[in-house]
Amino acid sequence: MLPPARRRGHTRSIDRSATRYSTRRSESPWHERRSRSMSVEVSIPELGESITEAVIAAWLKSDRDVVAVDEPICELETDKANTEMPAPASGVLQIVKAEGETVQVGDVIARIEEGSRAAVAPRAVTPGARSPRIAPAARRVAEELGIDPAEVSPTGAGDRVTKQDLLIHAKG
Repeated sequence: MLPPARRRGHTRSIDRSATRYSTRRSESPWHERRSRSMSVEVSIPELGESITEAVIAAWLKSDRDVVAVDEPICELETDKANTEMPAPASGVLQIVKAEGETVQVGDVIARIEEGSRAAVAPRAVTPGARSPRIAPAARRVAEELGIDPAEVSPTGAGDRVTKQDLLIHAKG
């Protein structure tokens, strides 16, 4: 048997008065303009049940650096642990909060510029001027031993200076 709308003599009426249709692309709610660049805010996530604030221990990327999704951009230090914060999007990093600042959960610490403007953004820092990436435990060892991490050859993942690298450098 046919559905009620298909039976002979039955017609279906649709009320289109509440729905706005447009043939112009700029008015279409489904049209996205990809030529515009977009800024994604990087905010402090919930780090634990009782943790409400953190300190930006180190920026692993510099201002105006190009970052990829899930690439570590900064290191957060809390009462209980240190953690790296990944980039939520790809683009050019714009740092809002400085290293060493205390931030609350939900605070915006950076923005990532996506889109056409991000592709042509100039870099403010020369590649050789950046400080080396260093693991949290290694940072504490470097401070205790008085070693500059830039003098140590990194062997860790992603050219990161590890605790073992510092101990080997201190011995010899």
